Parts: sequence; structure tokens; C-alpha cells
Amino acid sequence: MNLRQRQSIITHTLFALLLLTFSGIASAYSEYSGGCDNCHGDFTANNYISKTDQTPWNASLMDGHSSFVSSCNACHKSGSFGSVYLNVSADSTLNKGCVGCHGRDADVNASCVGGSGDQVQCGSGAGLRTVHETNVGAGTCSGCHSGDPAPVGEQNNPFYYGKSGVQTANACNADGTESRYGIYGLDNDGDGLADADDSDCQAFEINPGLSGSWWGGPSRDGEGFLIDVAYAVTEQTIIVVSFYTYDTMGNQVWLIGPGVANGDTATINFEIPEGAKWGAAFVPSDVNRVPWGTGTFTFTSCEAGHVAFTPNAQMQAMGFTNLEYDLNRDILIYGIPCPIQNP
Repeated sequence: MNLRQRQSIITHTLFALLLLTFSGIASAYSEYSGGCDNCHGDFTANNYISKTDQTPWNASLMDGHSSFVSSCNACHKSGSFGSVYLNVSADSTLNKGCVGCHGRDADVNASCVGGSGDQVQCGSGAGLRTVHETNVGAGTCSGCHSGDPAPVGEQNNPFYYGKSGVQTANACNADGTESRYGIYGLDNDGDGLADADDSDCQAFEINPGLSGSWWGGPSRDGEGFLIDVAYAVTEQTIIVVSFYTYDTMGNQVWLIGPGVANGDTATINFEIPEGAKWGAAFVPSDVNRVPWGTGTFTFTSCEAGHVAFTPNAQMQAMGFTNLEYDLNRDILIYGIPCPIQNP
């Protein structure tokens, strides 16, 4: 075997090793210039114009992105300043390339595949691909990608957001940094709505979708809440809570009361009904409604909340104390979505 033949074997062997090495970071487009530039142009070309709202950046994509992320290594691999890779970069922390800002870790799954069968970060760009499928055309991404998850809500931050050296911290654009170029920030979940226009980014409010059975989890097993919420013709949100629990002597007791919601919070004036009899002996005037105190309910989502009880002086004298804990939904009412917007 002569020297030239040996050099040829070594060259082809190294090339094969490189293919094996980089197959672990491949995707349908492994880098920006592999296909993204077909629509968005050269990454370094001046005067980029947004494809979303036609806003002129008065800068190249590279310079524009530099105003969001200070480290060149957040987009480039080591020594590759000229190539921008979609899901890998040289920075020790900001190491996900484009999907660091244009994808979310919460969307990564183990079943989707890219054009080469790669599963590294696969799914993280599900929202971005949904946008392209809608705006560019069906098959734009799904022709190569399959098994994408349904993207999580808009409020879930991309991996880079809030990290040191990154100027954007909020996927809902609450601080305005995501819309530095244009009217809106990114449509992270691909539902056609961005920022405050997306219900995922709107402050959670008590709504009829919360109606159902709630409890404090296994540590509070044996007591719980029946909650009913309705929109009144007065445009108020009415909430009625029945809390089945126990007094300080171990006797079963019901705390029942209504309230008016204020955003995500409602304070209930609880009473203990007593005095009436069962069945045919029941007489409404026999019911004595004993004031108990208040319960303040705060809900952060359709699945989670918090309650804080404050008994009045009479109930404190009977041994009731201040109490608070987190709430979880136990049973929802079939067919009622959450949230439900006030018409």
C-alpha cells in the first residue's frame, strides 16, 4: 500500500468519524444556512425585514441577535463564526444554539424525530414549527419532522431566557424585551397569538372552570371543598364554597359561604349551619347560621390554589386556629373547560 492510498484511507476514515460525531446533533436543518436562509436570507445580510410583521430591523440578523444575547458562543460552535447551528453551540451554559431562544425544554419529548432521526432537543422547536406550518404551508416542517408534542403554553420560557448575558427574560414579553424588533415578541407555542394576546399570558382569574371538588392532598385526606363559580348578570364572579371538616372535638362540621372574586382571589365569609332536623321535621326557620370567620382562596391555575383560614374571636375561643395550605383539584365537572372567559 503506497502513501497516497494510506492518506486516502485515513481521510475517508476521519470523514466517517465526523459524520458519526455530528449525527448526534443533526436535525432536519443542522444549521441556519442549511435551509432557514431560503426564506430569511443570509444571516449577515444588512437590513433584515421581519417575516412576521414586515418590521425593518435596520440591522442584519447577526447584529440584531447580538442585542439579545451577548455571547457569540451562544449561537456558534467553537471556531465556527460564520455558521449558526440550530441546536448546539460552544458556550458552556448557553449551549443549545437557535433553539435556546426559539424552542423550549418543556416541549422536548422522546418520540419525535428530525430529518436524520436525531432526538437531541427534538420537540423543543415544536411551537416554531407550528408557526411555519401555518404561515408558510403544511408540510414545511412536518415533511421531515414527526412526532412533535403539542406545544406547552406561551408562558413557558425558552431555555436561554433570564440567563446571564441574555437580555430577554419573559416569554409573555411582560418587560417588552422580546419585541425589540417589531410589534410583538415570539409566538412561542405556535397558536397564532403572542404576548398578552395569548390567554396563556393573561393573569389568571377565578372562573366557572374551577367548579368541582378540591382538596389539600394526601396530608388532608378526609376533608375537602365543593366549589361552585358563576358569572352573575352584574358582571361579578360569584363563588360559593362548602368545606367539610371537623371541630376541635373531632365532630364533623360544614363551613359554608359565598364570596365575590377579585381577579385570582376571593374571600369567603364562612358560617356553620345548625339547629334544623332531618327529613320531614326540617323547618327552614330552625336553621341557625353561626358566623365562623373567613377563608381567603387564591388560584394560580385551573389545577392549583391556596387557602388561608381566619376564625373569628368566638371560634378561636372554641379552639379553632389560623390555618393555611395549598389546594389541588380533585374532581372536575365533565364538559366544563377551564378557564372560561366572562362573556
